Amino acid sequence: MRRGAVVVPAFCCERTWRPMTHPPGAQLRGVVEAVLRDLDDADARLIADRLRGALANTAARGETCHLTPAVTAIRLARRHVEAGHRHDARQALGNALICLPKPVTRQVHHIVDHTSRVHAAR
Repeated sequence: MRRGAVVVPAFCCERTWRPMTHPPGAQLRGVVEAVLRDLDDADARLIADRLRGALANTAARGETCHLTPAVTAIRLARRHVEAGHRHDARQALGNALICLPKPVTRQVHHIVDHTSRVHAAR
């Protein structure tokens, strides 16, 4: 081995990067919608923990900077839930939903085979 040569471990070069399967905020939107459904019935600590976990997951994905208004609204909602103000939490979560990107629906394009009509007419 030469002096000063850099040795790169084999595992370093074999990393595979997964393509992003969901747009930024998709996971956060799902959690906010679920919390809004369960807001009246669930325990306040569980709701606050779920919102905290969703925010941590968003930060781990590096999406917080893309979703700043929604993240701010969710933090506010979490504080309202912890204080027992569920009506204010519902309003804050509604504002977060407005700020979050809409879910992307896949459009299916139907391909029409025009040659079958020509063959059928003959």
